[in-house]
Amino acid sequence: MLRAVSGDDARGIVLQGSNIKFLAYADDILLAAPSAEDLTQRLNIISDSAEKAGLRFKPRKCVTLGIRNAPGARGTLPNIFFIQGHEVPFLRNDEAYKYLGVKVGYNPKQDYHCLVDLVCDQIDLIHNSLLAPWQMLQAIRGHMLPRIEFLSRNLALKKDVLRIDKKVQSRVKSILNLPQRADANIVRVAIRKGGAGVQSLSDTVDIDHITYAMKMLSSKDQLVREAAFQSLEEAVRKKAGVDPTDDNIFAYLSSSLPVPRSGGGVTGSVWSNVRAACLRLNKKFPVSWSRCSVTGMIKITIGHISSRSTTTITQSSRAYLFRQLKSAMSDYYLERISAKPDQGKTAAPVSLHPASSAFIADGSFTRFCDWRFIHRARLGVLTLNGTRRFGNQVRKCQRCGYVVESIPHVINHCTSHSATWNLRHNEIQDRIVRAIPSRSGTVNRRVPDHYSSFAPRHCRSAPRRFTLDY
Repeated sequence: MLRAVSGDDARGIVLQGSNIKFLAYADDILLAAPSAEDLTQRLNIISDSAEKAGLRFKPRKCVTLGIRNAPGARGTLPNIFFIQGHEVPFLRNDEAYKYLGVKVGYNPKQDYHCLVDLVCDQIDLIHNSLLAPWQMLQAIRGHMLPRIEFLSRNLALKKDVLRIDKKVQSRVKSILNLPQRADANIVRVAIRKGGAGVQSLSDTVDIDHITYAMKMLSSKDQLVREAAFQSLEEAVRKKAGVDPTDDNIFAYLSSSLPVPRSGGGVTGSVWSNVRAACLRLNKKFPVSWSRCSVTGMIKITIGHISSRSTTTITQSSRAYLFRQLKSAMSDYYLERISAKPDQGKTAAPVSLHPASSAFIADGSFTRFCDWRFIHRARLGVLTLNGTRRFGNQVRKCQRCGYVVESIPHVINHCTSHSATWNLRHNEIQDRIVRAIPSRSGTVNRRVPDHYSSFAPRHCRSAPRRFTLDY
């Protein structure tokens, strides 16, 4: 069918000197024509080709949109078209066709409050369900947020996005069993660094804008690439009022080029969204666009706050752009937690190795009581006398009377928990013993042939080596 359409004599829409007759994505086809006569001819050709192949179209799933662009009489055209003998409905000025969840039309009313309300209600249902805590986080990360992300990326849903972010933040903190005063940034930190791994939807939308722009400007399709650069040059010329040189173009995208508040009287576009996204991200970590002087390829430089390093993503490595921007965003939130004197003491050590937080992803080797305890302990928000921030109340240990009832004291030094220390140690010791082959040595409570009466808890001897555990 597409070969038959591409070979007809009817005109298409001229874009960058190319005659565009159709666009195809998966099983969807869009036919484009400058007049009703050309579109009718194209519909007849594709109908004949479909019948020869034994295919039938469903007119109720098809729609036409004719646009009149005459001064003073702009709007839709009530043209009637037929496909395989059936009439195809046409869109009026206020009507829309929903494609991939987005309303498409001449001037459709984009009202998605019902969907946003549904997502918020389902997040509440997940929170109140009988799922394990780590399963709740998986459901929110993998099912709820992706539903609204596509719409947020293509539509202006700023208030709705903020409402969802607020809802997700409160529910995830409750799933982690954190009190109200706990730092909410722990929700945005990656799992491998000790956080819940639930990224802010507004941050994800900004990252999507930058990733999408990079894909268009570095597309392998020459037509897409040239059309993207032409529209970007036009945006820089009209909004910033300067010549669209390489320096000005990339400074505009990086939000470092001054732009009048009026924006040159031009409405928003893809490129203004990219510029706004870079402006917001630059308040958290450095993001800049440029062109490599050697290869001539477009590149994006990303600064990582925690490691004080930068990552450069070029056209050839653009597949890693989204991942690197998410990693830099996670580092930013981790740095904000680490900067707090009361709740950031363990943030940096926990983030050094992903094994420290592997249990968050799937709850491996984790009891519910451990889950309720560990997140509070890591942020230092357990209800202990020594962690109170205000007032002059007694800070002594409630069990042994030590001067300060802190988390390290309760876990490692309070004598009332000495039996628990021993059980914890023996459990770790038994796992080590089971992992060591029995033929490699023997397990003793004392060091053989040693004059000291001090006995280690675990001693494994072999012909020329000892493993001691005091």
